[in-house]
Amino acid sequence: MRIGHWAIAIGAPFSLSRSVTIGVISGMKRSGVGVNIHESYIQTDTSINPGNSGGPLLNLAGEVIGVNDFILSPSGGSIGISFAISADLAKYVAGELVRKGHVSRPWLGVIFEPLSREAKARLGLDSGVAISQVFRDSPAAKILRRGDVILDADGEAVHTPADLQTRILSSSPGDELTLRFRRGGESRTEKVRLEPSPPDWFRRASGGSRPDMLAAGE
Repeated sequence: MRIGHWAIAIGAPFSLSRSVTIGVISGMKRSGVGVNIHESYIQTDTSINPGNSGGPLLNLAGEVIGVNDFILSPSGGSIGISFAISADLAKYVAGELVRKGHVSRPWLGVIFEPLSREAKARLGLDSGVAISQVFRDSPAAKILRRGDVILDADGEAVHTPADLQTRILSSSPGDELTLRFRRGGESRTEKVRLEPSPPDWFRRASGGSRPDMLAAGE
């Protein structure tokens, strides 16, 4: 799956069942759209409207590559900016629900953001993700501080917030994560054990708010 590949959506927009729309993949590992703290979305220009959420996103071979989730639209209708979660994430969630009846998400306990161009120049870095908040009593509180810059996780370079999110979400609660980060002018490497996310983690991270966007299933 690559940018420019065809993407087909099946759903029931506005209760019009068995509707099919087609577009292309516009972006991968999209983050910063503000709908969820765990953000690593497939972006497409496939037409998605209320009633498409939860429907499959397919490639030309008929393989499910994602599950349609929401759109960005000031008008409430599709303007060609649609998002889906990956099929791998959907399979993981389904498996957790079958096995446990709930989803156990690994939790580091930080909010992070892209490193600005100015910060990269000032720090002499090509990539990295800046820590903007560390939750009290979280796994991260043992080793990280606000202002630290994550450089890699388990030996994999961290270029964007989605890279770090993907690495965390590919782990399980109880797994150990090795982080290399910059604090001031010093590079450090520390290990941290991920914990199950607390029930109120999203409220704590977002202040209970949701941006002014249309989720396709609403």
